[in-house]
Amino acid sequence: MLAGLSPQRRRLVVGILVVAMAAAVVGVFFAVRAAVPSAAVRQDQPGPVLMVPGLGGSTGGLDVLARRLEAGGRDVTVISLPGDGTGDLQAQALDQAVDAALARTGAASVVVGYSAGGIVTRSGSPTSVALTLPGGS
Repeated sequence: MLAGLSPQRRRLVVGILVVAMAAAVVGVFFAVRAAVPSAAVRQDQPGPVLMVPGLGGSTGGLDVLARRLEAGGRDVTVISLPGDGTGDLQAQALDQAVDAALARTGAASVVVGYSAGGIVTRSGSPTSVALTLPGGS
């Protein structure tokens, strides 16, 4: 079919086909997304917040923010990583904290990871929403 076309027309036809396929994929994505109902998040009871410090960061560095969130009615847990975040950055401590917060409050948690703590939050529990804050010196 395309063999009889000049190279420029062949590229044009292939480009049009690629754009049409991409549009179809996006259309299917939005159609499926609209068809799947999502539960509304309760606004009268703020969910728990789990905070993860960065590489070599102490949990004390998050105390001010934790106190402000607690003053706003949130259940806040600052998670201590192995070796003050300089050890193996595994999500086991985070998974345990998410499970504990879920058992304690019954609500899905929001996990805030600062700098390298954000790496841990990305591999955490599916019952949490991760927010990664960039950090550095």
